[in-house]
Formats: sequence, C-alpha cells, structure tokens
Amino acid sequence: MTAPGTHVYLLTTGAKMYFRSLGFEAISRDEVDPEVKSSLEFQGTCPRSAVVMHLMIPETPLVTCHLSTAAHSLL
Repeated sequence: MTAPGTHVYLLTTGAKMYFRSLGFEAISRDEVDPEVKSSLEFQGTCPRSAVVMHLMIPETPLVTCHLSTAAHSLL
C-alpha cells in the first residue's frame, strides 16, 4: 500500500464490525507493510486468528490564505 497519507493497522479478535463502522477494512496479512509486520503484535502477542484491519487517512493539502491588498494595508 503506497498511497500517500497515514496508514493505520490493527489486529482484533472480536471487534471487527466496530472497527469497520469507523472505516477500517479487513485485509490479509500479506498486505501489511513489512515494518508493521515486525511488531510484537504481529510476531505473536496477538493470536494468528486475529483479523488484520487497515485504515488509510489521506493527506490533506495545507490551505494557503492570501490577504487582499485592502486587508494587507490594514496591517
């Protein structure tokens, strides 16, 4: 997954529907970034039967405001 933004991963054994309601999608373990796969949770803290879920929070462009000439002259 290489889309720009923040990728959030979680493992759950009983709250799949709750996290789905928040926008997470179930994915396979093969789709998880290698760095995340090396975490303690993926290495055994969480059971192998846990569902992997992912949420991508897209980057939001910064909003740039330009002062009008009239407003700028007041400064």
